[in-house]
Amino acid sequence: MQKQLILERTTNIASNYMYMAEEIKTDKKLISAETKRILLETTADIIRNYSKELDEISKSDKIVIAIESNVAQSVENYQEFTSSIGDVTLDGMDNSRFFDFSNLNNLSKYRMLIGFLNLDFAVASRIYLKAQFQYEEIFSIRQLYVIANEGYKRIFNFGSCRKKSMWVAEIGRIIDNDFPELKLKHEAIISRLEEYEPTISPFRDIRDLSVHYDTEPIKVYNMMIELNTEKAFQEIKPFMSIINDMYSFINVLHEMVLEQIIAGNLKFTRVFANINQQVEEYKNKMIDSSGNEGLIEV
Repeated sequence: MQKQLILERTTNIASNYMYMAEEIKTDKKLISAETKRILLETTADIIRNYSKELDEISKSDKIVIAIESNVAQSVENYQEFTSSIGDVTLDGMDNSRFFDFSNLNNLSKYRMLIGFLNLDFAVASRIYLKAQFQYEEIFSIRQLYVIANEGYKRIFNFGSCRKKSMWVAEIGRIIDNDFPELKLKHEAIISRLEEYEPTISPFRDIRDLSVHYDTEPIKVYNMMIELNTEKAFQEIKPFMSIINDMYSFINVLHEMVLEQIIAGNLKFTRVFANINQQVEEYKNKMIDSSGNEGLIEV
């Protein structure tokens, strides 16, 4: 049920984004009052939803960190305790992955990153829609290019750095190790990102001049007056679509990893129960051999 709700919500957000990108034209006068109202409401919903989700991710991360710390301490205590006895074995503990929370942590980071991108796209779009001055419009378009460029670089990167990117290295490793059934969907998004590279590569010049300016300010001015709103949204629209599909994918993957950890906790409990049984057997053995239970302290 939770997976379905997540998919429906992210699909609706993606659809709204696509509608928004299609409707915005070079001349804002071409946008009717009704269309503008819908776009403002859509971006407001995006901001509300993703802001809430970022808060939830942040809170869940703190809970996971606390659980991870408690589990690590419990394992350490048991290992110290059982090693002092000597005969107790930790069958199933070696190479155990059920106290490895790294995958869940990495996925939370990824969800948060994509959440930031969607929020930034929505806010920059609202600046354009509510602009009263031409420079406000230009500023918003510059920001859209900056967000797209930096988001793509962080998620997928360029050239030789791509193999170490979050989507290829980190998410790819989780899928290869644990969820090969998702490999085709993961690779499909990789293909879309690769196909988008020729479109996004020229964004770097706009990004550099927008973020760092230049010793020759006329270059910044020329860049701004050459910006075309309709072209900008048409160029950025595919990336908006990709990151929304990524968000849906990551949410499903996060749910699967969480289920894996829950299943691991059951195994974790069984291992500890086995250790407890071995400790009791050890105590009984020592009692039988000494004949004096009062001397046994475990």
